[in-house]
Amino acid sequence: MLCGLKHRRLTDVDEPVTKLYEDEVKRFVKPYKVIAFGSEQALNLLSINPRWNDDGTFWTSPALFSQSYYLHVWNEFSMKPIVYSCCQDKSEECYHELLKLLLTYTTKKKYYIKSIINFNRFRTRND
Repeated sequence: MLCGLKHRRLTDVDEPVTKLYEDEVKRFVKPYKVIAFGSEQALNLLSINPRWNDDGTFWTSPALFSQSYYLHVWNEFSMKPIVYSCCQDKSEECYHELLKLLLTYTTKKKYYIKSIINFNRFRTRND
């Protein structure tokens, strides 16, 4: 049994299930919601590499997100995907949030980013 979880039955719910679902979605989907994945080894490679590339797609993003977004680094052999992220919003602020969180996490893990990040480069399509 997990602490904090309450066993509930559908008959116990006073509100319609659709309203409960919508409320949960509203709590989850807030401006600049970002989720990112990257291994420790990948973050180390990201921190020591001065050449970053990025790519994003709006067509294959998961539910509740508007964009899949990737950071790649280049070494002498090839371009490697390092961070996979999902952005809830297509705004420039969402990219700032992603990079801010990435910098915070890598600093906490003692990986120091050596690349210069040009925040003005992150422009979005509003389609």
